[in-house]
Parts: sequence; structure tokens; C-alpha cells
Amino acid sequence: MKECKIAVVPPFEKPDPASDLVVFSPAKDYIPEYDTKNYLSQCMEYAMKYAVYLVPSVFSAFDYLCMTLIDREGNILGAQRAVHLNSLSLSHFRKAENLKIFPTELGAIALCVDVDIYHPFQVRMLKMMGAQLLVSAQHLQNRDYNRGRILSGPWNAAQQNNLTVVSVSNKRCCVTAPCEATEDKSGFVVYPTPTLELTASVDVTASAPAIFDYSLPGLTAHGFVKQNAEYLMGGKGR
Repeated sequence: MKECKIAVVPPFEKPDPASDLVVFSPAKDYIPEYDTKNYLSQCMEYAMKYAVYLVPSVFSAFDYLCMTLIDREGNILGAQRAVHLNSLSLSHFRKAENLKIFPTELGAIALCVDVDIYHPFQVRMLKMMGAQLLVSAQHLQNRDYNRGRILSGPWNAAQQNNLTVVSVSNKRCCVTAPCEATEDKSGFVVYPTPTLELTASVDVTASAPAIFDYSLPGLTAHGFVKQNAEYLMGGKGR
């Protein structure tokens, strides 16, 4: 597989011309069902216009909270419905029971809707199904965001499952991978950024050797804790 160029941009903004995969950062909590058909039509046109794979913002369809993947020709490859829901604000949606993997020339892509990224068993199942690249999207209320969510969600998913994870929310966006597969051994390809825009180049197959060279003492003493001290204390990626 070739290196994949990923871009996170606000909905319908022009991506980097070299982009292979574009992920829309959330503009609101989700696209309401009455707007979904028109919204997805615009997304299909966008994917064709820029010849990219596209993961649009979370939307509502048939009483489910959903994400989808659109190919370069503007075809919807399928949808992933939320398996878990935030009971405080989204309890009116139905819960799904099926997980999907989307094979592409970029790698096998999986989608995590809203709070699904915080459920390790679900991410493990996606990995066992063959996922190489995971895209997670959610909308957070101010009271719900804290730095620990980055660590317990996308960072943890990357470390436990040897995956590359693109995480987008209305608060922060980041790209994580196994520590040994990142340049500074931090587990961050791109540190959390509040700009809601980022670009990253990843090779999802590059994470494969990391599982055979993963020193927990090194991770504790010289890896994650050392490299992320500034982030944990409120500096980098604040």
C-alpha cells in the first residue's frame, strides 16, 4: 500500500490537492434526517470533484446515528450505525448491532460513530475483522470535553489494537498510531489541534511491526510519559 495523505477540513472546504482521504470536522452534533439526503448528495459531488475518499459528518437516518464512506467516484460504500449512544442527549436514537469494514486501496477502513471509540471491545472486533485505519467522529458539549478523552479514546484504541486512528470532534482533531510507529514514540502522528483542520501522511501497514517491538518499560520511562509530558500538563495540543 502507498502512503495515504489524510486531510481533516470543515465541511465542503477545499482539501490539500494531494489528499487521498478527507474527513469533515463536525459543524454540529449531527445532520438531521430531513437534511440527510441533500447533504449526502453534496458529499458525493465533493468526493468526485476532488477525487478523494470522503468521510462526511455524522448524520441521522432511519432513527440511527450514522457515518459513511464515499469513494472517489462519488459512490456510497456503506454506512456504519452507532452501536453505543450518549444516553443524556441521544437516547432517542436506536442502537445498531452490526459492524462493517470498508476495503479500499488505502487499506481497510472502519468507522466509529460518536462514543463508540470509548468501547474497547468494539474497536477490538473491528481490528479482528481486518480494520487498518479507523475514523472516529463525535460532537462534544463543553462540559464533556477533557484531555483524558483523547487518551482513553483514539490514543488507547491505537495502542491496544495496532491501528492508525483519525479522531475528529468539534473540540480537537488528532491522528494516533502505535507508539513505535510514530516518530517521537508518543503515539501521536498529529497532536490534538483545536483548529479542526489537519493533514497527515500515514502508511497503515507501518504499524504492523510495532507489535513485535513494543517495550512497556520503554513506553513508561522514555516513551509516552516523557514525550507527552507537555501535553498532559496542558501545553502541547491544548
